[in-house]
Amino acid sequence: MKKIVVVFLMLLSLVMIPQEKTVFFYHKGESTPVIYMPKFSSTLTKSLGTFQKKIHEKSGLRIPFSSQKKTEVFNVYFKEVKSLNSATGYNIVLKGKVLEIVAATENGFESAVDFLINKIFVYTSEKDIKIPSELFVSNADTKEAAFEYREVYFSQNFDPKNRSFYHTNYLETEWGLWGHNIRKWVKKEKVSDEIYALQNGKRNPDQLCFSSEELKKIIHKNVKESQISDVSLKRFMIAPDDNNIVCQCHLCKDKGNTKSNASPAVYSLLSEFAKKYTDLTFWSLGYVTTKTPPSFKLPSNVGVLLSTIDCQEALPLEETSKGKQFLNQIATWNSKIENIYIWDYVVNFDNYMDFYPLYTTTQKNLKAYIKNGVTGVFLHGSGYDYSIVEEVKYHVLSKLLENPNDNVERLITEAVDRYYPELPFLSSYLMTAEAKAIQSQKKQNIYSGIKLANKRYLAIDDLENLYNQADKIGSQKIDKFKIGLLFLQLEMMHVNGLKNEGFGVLDENDIVPLETIPSKLEKLANLVKSTGLNTINEKNGDFNDYILQWSQFLSRIQNNNSFYNVNISTFSKLDEDYKNIKVLNDGAFGFDNYNDNWLIFSGKELLLNVNNTKCPGKKITKIEIGFLSDTRHRIFLPSVIQILDKENKLIKEIVLKPKNTEKSTVEIMEFELPNLTEHFSYNIKLINPNKSIAIDEIRFLR
Repeated sequence: MKKIVVVFLMLLSLVMIPQEKTVFFYHKGESTPVIYMPKFSSTLTKSLGTFQKKIHEKSGLRIPFSSQKKTEVFNVYFKEVKSLNSATGYNIVLKGKVLEIVAATENGFESAVDFLINKIFVYTSEKDIKIPSELFVSNADTKEAAFEYREVYFSQNFDPKNRSFYHTNYLETEWGLWGHNIRKWVKKEKVSDEIYALQNGKRNPDQLCFSSEELKKIIHKNVKESQISDVSLKRFMIAPDDNNIVCQCHLCKDKGNTKSNASPAVYSLLSEFAKKYTDLTFWSLGYVTTKTPPSFKLPSNVGVLLSTIDCQEALPLEETSKGKQFLNQIATWNSKIENIYIWDYVVNFDNYMDFYPLYTTTQKNLKAYIKNGVTGVFLHGSGYDYSIVEEVKYHVLSKLLENPNDNVERLITEAVDRYYPELPFLSSYLMTAEAKAIQSQKKQNIYSGIKLANKRYLAIDDLENLYNQADKIGSQKIDKFKIGLLFLQLEMMHVNGLKNEGFGVLDENDIVPLETIPSKLEKLANLVKSTGLNTINEKNGDFNDYILQWSQFLSRIQNNNSFYNVNISTFSKLDEDYKNIKVLNDGAFGFDNYNDNWLIFSGKELLLNVNNTKCPGKKITKIEIGFLSDTRHRIFLPSVIQILDKENKLIKEIVLKPKNTEKSTVEIMEFELPNLTEHFSYNIKLINPNKSIAIDEIRFLR
């Protein structure tokens, strides 16, 4: 009986092999696969013989050997991995044009070959051979993962016990240099101008020359020092600064640099160091000036890190136009390089309290990465900062990196049982949110406001129910969770204004906030104080400021009576994504986050007309306008505000000075309206040279 159970479990663990899409592994007269063998091992003798014999019997094909990968045909790679803890364990993975058979022993390879020949290969009547276009098979005993490098960047991964349990990597302990940080090494030295990029005949200190002998000496010195201090630092990323400057010196141009492409010089430099330090790997980013691969084949210890930052929209890459372009970009690198890592993103960096459901999307993307030959994945979470249910994300995503065919719902339940046993209802909520997000097919990028989350999955009643159940439990972990739930409720009420799920109602023409808002703000303030949690997002927006903005806003609408229905129109051409002029008087006031409630305008002059046709006969003395200053996102106050009468005669002009701070702030300005009549109309001109402005709620004040 025990033997039957074991066999049954092994069959269950042979994970999904999609059969709906197949490709020709061998197509007679058109494509003949090869056995890719960079070096021979006696462990492979028997399985290689069996593989060749069985293939010949079934198709007449004799598969040749090759010491080099062939880009135009399938490569069968028998990969010996001694770390597997099993005598019969194996993986069979299709990575682009490479069919990897991974095992530790002769028996493991024999088992894999038998399964491949008899269960996976499809033989046609013409004796061609087909295989599924997506393939990841693992038997129960195998510990080898789908990707050689797997990192999920949440604080949980900083703990070596977690990394051991989840088999994840960690950049701090494995990379001697990461990202755009080559300048850290350069700044330690006294350098000449020759180390900088030559642009328009002059050396530009904003970019480096990657043919510079000085730079080579600095890299060599620091790599050697890193190896002396910590031999575990095996990866080094040498990437240009984050701009469009490309060195045009004769050395770089001779290597192939153009005005927009720095890859030839950068990857020539990496190749040089890769040949010098054969036990280390050298990397760059496929980004901006190094987006295009070089024309030459790179050594086996050179790699590229490609980022999804321009195409991550919380939908599978294979289902969006930007995603398809990115997968095509991966394909352009495949013929030049063996090591391709992906830098992907799994949180909303403008709102760490957003659940941002994308487990199924990430699962599909991981399968697409395997299919396109990707060997490692870095999933960028909230890092050192708290994000809502980050433990669950860390668990599910770490498991999916090992086995992209794992069951997402089972992993969510497993994670909640492990990290939130007090909240068993959380599993159901997260699975429902995931299902809603998938069904909605709405895009949501990694810098987005609450409105997009609302369209995808978020509902205030669900948040209320979650909060009420969590409120019965007292612990700091649950209190942090409750902070997220309260914040999401308040944000939804804030951005929805006077609509459903909004913060208030109209009493005749006055805005009346809901009575529940002050108590929610008080609860949020108390929890923030008791937990010490005060970070909302990547740009360090904090809850105390957020609560203060709410208080100031409530005070403003309660102590300064206004008329909600202001008639507003524009004579200007509005920006493509900001054509709804109604946001200027919809009762949804803008806070210091540019994502929601603001009308953003990038033209030089915005001309608005405001009049009292919707509230005739009411006593009006002033007009109030809100502006956002957010220099980090290139949003500034207007330089000049002009108020003109209906004949376009200037009545008032206000000159504004820009804010000298990167901190995002809301500026509320009041202007007296002269010469008021029963029916009046004013034009407001906002002058805005070479920058964007953001305007929100325009109100007539009594």
